[in-house]
Amino acid sequence: MANGVARGGAQPAPRCLGQSTPDRIEEIRGAMLAKADEITQVLAGQIPAEKFVQIALTMVATISDWQHREKVLACSTESLVLCVLQAAQTGLRLDGKQATVIPYGQTAQFTPMVKGRIDLILRAQNVAKVVARHVYDCDEFDYMLGTEEWIRHRPALDRPDDARLTHAYAVVTYRDGTQAFEVLDSKRVLTIRSKMAKQPD
Repeated sequence: MANGVARGGAQPAPRCLGQSTPDRIEEIRGAMLAKADEITQVLAGQIPAEKFVQIALTMVATISDWQHREKVLACSTESLVLCVLQAAQTGLRLDGKQATVIPYGQTAQFTPMVKGRIDLILRAQNVAKVVARHVYDCDEFDYMLGTEEWIRHRPALDRPDDARLTHAYAVVTYRDGTQAFEVLDSKRVLTIRSKMAKQPD
């Protein structure tokens, strides 16, 4: 069973009770570097496997929310190694910007971030540019769908701290000059955020 444990099979080893954070980081490092040859082959020389692993470990070690950091460290070593392999396969770094790790119980899940998703889109030969923006209730914003589609967004010059998110949108510009866009209302944005941050026990 991918990304999981078969019923009746051996359970993946989670973090040992009482194990210090530095010791746990070193344990994970050793398991990841054991896959260095595989990581190097997938990365095709873009970055040394050791550096790729170090970027991931630095991200985990520097998570500001200690409760979230502990949940990540409590994930099985096997699932954390799998996250690094998946990151290498997609060419995204586990740095908290291109991609991150989300704990689901004792299973870590590789999750591309917005920047990483945009980077993946830009790798398509026919894509020239991708722009993603947030819209707040103090901005001027309008858009039209149909045969003549457009977006108009004039951000407020002095956005107040309590400004409320109303929309988010992304615009893709293709190399032939044509464009496509998608607009999400705040409800859909918050729903996506909650799914991304979901951490079931």
